[in-house]
Amino acid sequence: MPNGDGVGTVEPGIAARNLESECPERALLPAASRRVWSASALVFVALLAVVLPASSAWATGAGAPVNLSTPSVIGVPTDGSTLKVARGTWTGLTPMTTTYQWLRCNSTGEECSNIAGATTTAHKAVHEDVGHRLRVLVKVTNAEGSEKATSSPSSTVGPKAPVRGTNVLVSGMAQDGQLVSVSNGTWGGTPPFSFGYRWQSCVTKICSNIPGATGQSYRPTSSELKHQLRAVVTASNPAGKSSKASPFTKSVIPGPPVSTAAPTISGTPLDGQVLSASTGSWGGTGPFTYSYQWRSCPLLTGECTDVAGATGPTYTVQPLDVSTSLEVVVTAVSSLGSAAATSGPSGLVGALLPSNSVLPSISGVLKD
Repeated sequence: MPNGDGVGTVEPGIAARNLESECPERALLPAASRRVWSASALVFVALLAVVLPASSAWATGAGAPVNLSTPSVIGVPTDGSTLKVARGTWTGLTPMTTTYQWLRCNSTGEECSNIAGATTTAHKAVHEDVGHRLRVLVKVTNAEGSEKATSSPSSTVGPKAPVRGTNVLVSGMAQDGQLVSVSNGTWGGTPPFSFGYRWQSCVTKICSNIPGATGQSYRPTSSELKHQLRAVVTASNPAGKSSKASPFTKSVIPGPPVSTAAPTISGTPLDGQVLSASTGSWGGTGPFTYSYQWRSCPLLTGECTDVAGATGPTYTVQPLDVSTSLEVVVTAVSSLGSAAATSGPSGLVGALLPSNSVLPSISGVLKD
């Protein structure tokens, strides 16, 4: 009759009679031989009764879980990609339950730590995984016990190139001489990113690069009047690069003077020497006219005051300027307004040492 595992058990008496019926030659043996044959048959049947149930239990996986093949990580390990785990092959009493814990390891697959919340069969690689290798700890449990197995390490998680640039926006007024700037925007992919910039001048949405305009900020010039501007931002990382253009600005309009480089003073700051002032550099819509005001700055107070009458592009240093420094204020004027810019200070004005300009002479009549 069948046992609880569905494997038939053998009753020795019935088995012996079956053997007799299947072996009619036994009736031809002497009585003593028949008794020996019956005893041997009974021993054989008893062994079957022990072996068959045990072999059936092994075949159906009795006992605590045993790992037969190592779990493995499936997928391309790149930032943002989804990896899965194959739990490997297990034997043991069913049913079994399985739990998972993803591990972040060093570049050799060692010194691993749990990834918080990564406890399912799948894990989406994040920025923190880049440069690391991943493993999965698999734990299988049944009524007889539990067992753990750790997958072999994945290859190193690689970065993802920048993608989907958004919010690349230009701020500031599109006016001749005024500074406009572009934001880096928001990017997918693996940070950190490095950024490059290219400003363009556009007419009827046909754009061309502005020579030398490769900074995050740009100051339009008179050549861009009535043109629209836009900036192309390029984000880069070791995996690649991607570019995104800003929306177009309004058309560039004329603007008042704005200083883009301060005036400078040339010459030797020495009593009696002539100093000269440059206008500096100016943005805005010209033409411009310039005026000058020289100022004296005492060493002790550092408070500069206008030098009366010193309103030209050159200035002759006076004795009263000794031990002070000088600066010049340049004012640019156009039909749209005016603006002033101040030079840096000259060096400390030195005194002019006495020097002989005419040789001494002797006058009078030499007498004995």
